[in-house]
Amino acid sequence: MVGLSDVADSFAAIDELVFRKRIISLQELLNALRSNFEGYEELRQILLNKAPKYGRDELANHYAKIVAEIFASEVMKYRNSRGGRYLPGIYSMSTHVGFGMLTGALPSGRKAGEPLSNGIAPKNARSLTTAMRSVASIEQKKFMNGVSYVVNISPDVFRGREGKEKFIALLRGYFELGGMNCHFNVVDASKLIEAQRNPEKYRDLVVRVAGFSAYFVDLTKEVQDEIIRRILEKV
Repeated sequence: MVGLSDVADSFAAIDELVFRKRIISLQELLNALRSNFEGYEELRQILLNKAPKYGRDELANHYAKIVAEIFASEVMKYRNSRGGRYLPGIYSMSTHVGFGMLTGALPSGRKAGEPLSNGIAPKNARSLTTAMRSVASIEQKKFMNGVSYVVNISPDVFRGREGKEKFIALLRGYFELGGMNCHFNVVDASKLIEAQRNPEKYRDLVVRVAGFSAYFVDLTKEVQDEIIRRILEKV
């Protein structure tokens, strides 16, 4: 499953802004999407900043749970050529970048060609605690093929005994709420940008991409940029 956050955010935007508050019309939204928001920047900013988002708002969290449930139930209906069931999973490896190149503009405010969301992670979270609470609210035990949740944290979080204790408490809370697993990038974006400029100096720099780790300098420019964006926005 790729793009969970994009779908949840899009449904929430339509629900909230078109049907509940009637701030925009469905036809206006369709026109904006078909033109990739050219001439509709004000509307796009409303979608980005006024609509509920998975990882921070209950309406979008609700849609994320619905989408995940539908996907898991549908996948489990089918059997492979040897009679075994297909098992649902939520991880994108790096396909969220490639699939994003082929996906048009969305009601979430995302423009055509931009990367889709990474694994089960929210794309527009306000804080780490609210994001992790939202992710844990999805019934992850239905995804026997695994989920990928990459969290980007500043190295400052780990400074001192207090920082480490807070990090341990954060992890325990996430798993107690039902989280399946969690992967971390603990690096400054400035270091990754420097690695792009001088890759020969950073051959041993490893990052978590989406369900797997890789040497940063071996990744494509598009995947590198997406990781840097996520770290800058702490999503």
